[in-house]
Amino acid sequence: MQSPGPALAPAPIAAPAGELSAFSRSCRMRAERRASWAFRARGALGGCVAILCGALALLCRPLCEPGSLGGLLFCCMGLVVFLTGAGLRFWATLYVGGRKTLCLVTNGPYALCRNPLYLGTLAIANGAAIYSANPALIGGALLGGVLYGLLIIRG
Repeated sequence: MQSPGPALAPAPIAAPAGELSAFSRSCRMRAERRASWAFRARGALGGCVAILCGALALLCRPLCEPGSLGGLLFCCMGLVVFLTGAGLRFWATLYVGGRKTLCLVTNGPYALCRNPLYLGTLAIANGAAIYSANPALIGGALLGGVLYGLLIIRG
């Protein structure tokens, strides 16, 4: 009985020289970002901001009464922002599929912004905060987005 030959590895996807260098730069930046303290502690940092803002939200009154016209406006704006963020995350996840480790994806939602998944998550958090009409939650969602952008994405 013959032993099976060596397993065939999938052929790498050929990319033009410019994209290959961009892809290698992207991989290097990703490795440097993983090594930074902010990237490693991003869950703890986000948890601290969420706990602090959640505690403040218990002490704050909403910006307007729930049954008023202003309350309806906050609900509608929050719902639109939330659904926009969820739609962006859904589109980006479907678009990248299993290709993110094979090639640099620069089309679809990735042509609009560098990190559509991060942007979608930020929109979901802000939409939920706006829906609540609570100033502490709105401020916390904005603060979390700014900190994440400065420490993690730009990091």
